[in-house]
Amino acid sequence: MDESKNKQTGLTLVEILISLIVLSVGLLGIAGMQATGLRNNHAAYSKMQATNLAMDMADRIRSNPAGAASYAVNPLDAANQPAADPGCIATAAGCSPSNLAQTDLYQWSRSFIANNPVIPDGSASIAVNNDIVTITLFWREPNFGNIDLQNCGDAALADDMACFQISFAL
Repeated sequence: MDESKNKQTGLTLVEILISLIVLSVGLLGIAGMQATGLRNNHAAYSKMQATNLAMDMADRIRSNPAGAASYAVNPLDAANQPAADPGCIATAAGCSPSNLAQTDLYQWSRSFIANNPVIPDGSASIAVNNDIVTITLFWREPNFGNIDLQNCGDAALADDMACFQISFAL
């Protein structure tokens, strides 16, 4: 008897198809992880920009404590933005603390209201209560879902909106 007829030689077509299916599922999983990573990276970038904006305004308010009450605004967005830059700088003679506050608000709002905003569809609110200042920034974050960045006090946010809030004492 010839035993070579009973031995298997090479791969069968079924084994090749199964290995291709396993490989395809693995590649689809990698593509899904890449898409999730890109989305999360964009969300992290937007939050970093909002943090930088909030800290910038906090520094501006701290440098002008006499005009702190003039920084209060709700909301600060494209529909309710400072009309024009009063052209005041901190060292200019005759520059009142409230004029400096208006200049700061105008210049700061350009970062999220202008043609190339650093946070998309951005808006802000600044509340001054005695010596406590609260700065809240809102922006559109598509496919954001309900994650922890959506809790900004009493603000009711849509599913595609995110926010960042900071409070500090003068």
